[in-house]
Amino acid sequence: MLLIRIDRQAQLPNNAELLDSAKVPELNVDLTKVSGDRFSGLSQEKSILERKLYFSQKDFPAPTPSDPKATRTEFYITVEPNQPKVYDPNFKTPDITVSEGTTEDWIVENRAPEVHAFHIHQIHFLVLNSPESSDIGMLRDTINVPVGTRVKLRMDFRGVGKDKNTSIAGTFVYHCHILEHEDNGMMAPIEVKSLGAKVSSSDQVRIITPEPPEMNTD
Repeated sequence: MLLIRIDRQAQLPNNAELLDSAKVPELNVDLTKVSGDRFSGLSQEKSILERKLYFSQKDFPAPTPSDPKATRTEFYITVEPNQPKVYDPNFKTPDITVSEGTTEDWIVENRAPEVHAFHIHQIHFLVLNSPESSDIGMLRDTINVPVGTRVKLRMDFRGVGKDKNTSIAGTFVYHCHILEHEDNGMMAPIEVKSLGAKVSSSDQVRIITPEPPEMNTD
């Protein structure tokens, strides 16, 4: 067993009594149980599905008294064959549903006029192809996608299927890692169903129709 020792140090107000060391025990962590082989063998795993996602954006007039030509930009990350839409934090269904214990290959294209950075929570991916050769073969959770290029990523949803200490089941997001872009719509939800749960083909490739704008009846 490989152990590391972490000495905890309490953060106390200036007028507080110093704690007895017995009350702040050492923390022993078994690294063999923490790390396991969570990411090993990913390059040899067989992908069950290939998806294509793309970045895009669109400018809209947003005149102000001081700048009548001002615009605002909406940013999108879209799964083909869906239509671009901004992220809705009150979403009812995720854009993508996958099953824990699987791997998928995602192609992420940049069809926008500026660089974007693909980032996903909860998991890592293996870079299979990238315009930046030094990225290929690397495990990452974020990767730049320059204008007019694409990357191919092996998404690791194996979770407890690979490491019994780690479950990734749940709902989280993927987005552009540039704050202005994600805050203005370039984000989408994904659901990872627990190991053994059935994922239908309609869930795997969900066609999302944007809701029509509300009519003004005044």
